[in-house]
Amino acid sequence: MASSGLTLQGQVINVGETIDNNGFKKRLLWLEIDQESQYPQTVEIEFVQDKTALLNPVTEGAIVSVDINIRGKLFTNDKGTRCYNSLGGWRLKVDKEGKQSNKSSNNPIPTSTDPPVRPLANPDDDLPF
Repeated sequence: MASSGLTLQGQVINVGETIDNNGFKKRLLWLEIDQESQYPQTVEIEFVQDKTALLNPVTEGAIVSVDINIRGKLFTNDKGTRCYNSLGGWRLKVDKEGKQSNKSSNNPIPTSTDPPVRPLANPDDDLPF
């Protein structure tokens, strides 16, 4: 069963640069949602191909509404089966403007497709929280 009409609203943490890999364009948006909660969440939303242009006017700190599709794929190898999910943005509305420029962010979105690596505070503790 397909889901439709999923919209996320939140504050823009960062807008990544467009990555062009042999004609396939991708751009990432980090959005902090659930800001009223004690534990706000940050999600990464992918914009691909012509939808990358939707992020051109978006600045850090802006409040936006993003219509998304949830995508998932199973991957099986000799180590087992994993399920990967992604949020794909296809429409964006700026509800409140943010800062004038997002180019000088102190926390830029990495341009690699590899997940970010965080050093462990205690090498014996491998929990991410």
